[in-house]
Amino acid sequence: MKLVTIVYENEIGMIEEFNPNNLLRENKYDLDYFDFNNSSLSDFLDYLDFQDCEDYCYICAGSPNRLIKLINYLNKMTSTNIHLYNTNFEKLIGPYNLELNEYEDIDFNALPLPSNDRGTMQLENGISAMISGLYPNNLRNNLIKHLYVENLNLLTNINSTIFSNMALNSCIYIEQPFNEIPDEENYIYPIFESENIKSKIDNNEFVAISKNKLEEDIKYTIDTGEVFNSNFISGYIDYSIVSELAFNNNRLFIFEEGIYQDYLRNIKITSNINAGYQEIVIKLTAINKPENLTNIKTPIYNLYPFCIRMLNLLKSEKGVFITPYTTYKYPPKNNVSDFHVIGIIKDDLSVVYSIKTGQFYKVNEQFIYLLEAYLKDELDSKEIKMELQDNYDYTLKQFMELIKNA
Repeated sequence: MKLVTIVYENEIGMIEEFNPNNLLRENKYDLDYFDFNNSSLSDFLDYLDFQDCEDYCYICAGSPNRLIKLINYLNKMTSTNIHLYNTNFEKLIGPYNLELNEYEDIDFNALPLPSNDRGTMQLENGISAMISGLYPNNLRNNLIKHLYVENLNLLTNINSTIFSNMALNSCIYIEQPFNEIPDEENYIYPIFESENIKSKIDNNEFVAISKNKLEEDIKYTIDTGEVFNSNFISGYIDYSIVSELAFNNNRLFIFEEGIYQDYLRNIKITSNINAGYQEIVIKLTAINKPENLTNIKTPIYNLYPFCIRMLNLLKSEKGVFITPYTTYKYPPKNNVSDFHVIGIIKDDLSVVYSIKTGQFYKVNEQFIYLLEAYLKDELDSKEIKMELQDNYDYTLKQFMELIKNA
């Protein structure tokens, strides 16, 4: 069996596959899709076995620098022949030529390539996730996205099963400065110095917060809707730990004295820096007992860091946030999860933010009032009908049209 996929490698070595469902002329081409962001090397090897795949071919748009290292590594790990071709269908890697005639009429210039700054954005988002511990909800528990390692010498002591269970698109940060990486070809993940991480903390873009202070701030936000960010921070160090949210365990910190769950090194997983992946997962399961995760059912804890970032983005020290979980005119509701807009009041400006599109919309006070009612399923309440009176049906229709398009 032969599987073919089209990929693009950006400037920081992240590899993205073009989803065949979104690619060209009514799915004319038989293309495979395997998610590099949410799957590990071990997952991919299992996938090849399951597919009983004899040949797996990458057609790469762009420069396949990291992809070449990855394919050379894979060819040592699997009986499947992994091939690499460029968009001119010139073979770069492979034991023999593949028959690819059916793909040669693809207009690669028409492919929807990622934006030029996507790699920079991925680095920024990744650093924020690694410092705070907050990763996307769709990311699988215990899939490692970031390794933070004290020095280069420790890399050779890390158990190989750790690398096998890192997401194919993940990276390694080295704390101590280095000039070059010995045997760099043996590492299939991008390796960066931690300078950007340390500068964000040194510049107070991310700060530590105690559990008690966080609970006080969030209680105030629940009661009033107000959020404060007087120092314009981007977030909190180890927020996922301090907030006692469900731990995804998508990061590991490896130092000479052991492996830690958190950046501040308050939670040591093991003193054995050569511990295997399964040993670490078992120890993390013991550390993260369900009874310790007290805020799983308090969704404001998930939303609060987002509010902090919004204030930083808006360059505002404080704002009132209209969400299902905060109080404005109506009491909070914690059983709401499906919403794509929130309201923000700062000074005399009211805006709606679309989580779906990332757009801000300037609105008036009445819209904010209706937005809260909408988020809390109160649009047909007596209060709203009295407020709008004869204009109820018309105003509601206009409001829902705007919400739908936001």
